[in-house]
Amino acid sequence: FDCRAVRSVDLPTFQLITQWGEGRNFPRSSDPMGSRRGRRFWLPSAVMRPRLPLAAGVAAARAAGRLSRLAGAGGGTTIPGKLLNALDPSAVGRLASRLPRGSAIVSATNGKTTTAAMVAEILSPQLRLAHNSAGANLLSGVASTLLSANGADLGLFEVDEAALPDIAQRVRPRALC
Repeated sequence: FDCRAVRSVDLPTFQLITQWGEGRNFPRSSDPMGSRRGRRFWLPSAVMRPRLPLAAGVAAARAAGRLSRLAGAGGGTTIPGKLLNALDPSAVGRLASRLPRGSAIVSATNGKTTTAAMVAEILSPQLRLAHNSAGANLLSGVASTLLSANGADLGLFEVDEAALPDIAQRVRPRALC
């Protein structure tokens, strides 16, 4: 068990401008850019879309979670997070920044659930935790946990190793185990 405290996670930043059309002849007759050929640069639609107020996204995502549970379609641990992320990709980071003591991420190939459960058991008498104890360890699960983090002091997130770079960049954990 190797746990290192980190001040910030140095991960590649999301590239806003993506090269489109590399190696292909453009334009086609349906190309809105006209008759020029060559490289095109575009911004993903999430960047061009105006940012939804966080409160509106949170309300919509919480409502989706309640509907999911009422319909018996699951525990509401992923649908709210997926919706929140679709409405506002920056919402996870904004919600995580509200945690007064920051967050800690537990990630590995094996033992994430056990380790996170032990840490939660140790910390829960002293702190109110936002913990994804249901095992939803992708971005949608972390987002759903943050949606229900009312009054939490610290975020404790079990994260799948494939999702770790994206989640760590958004959450900016104080500790990464």
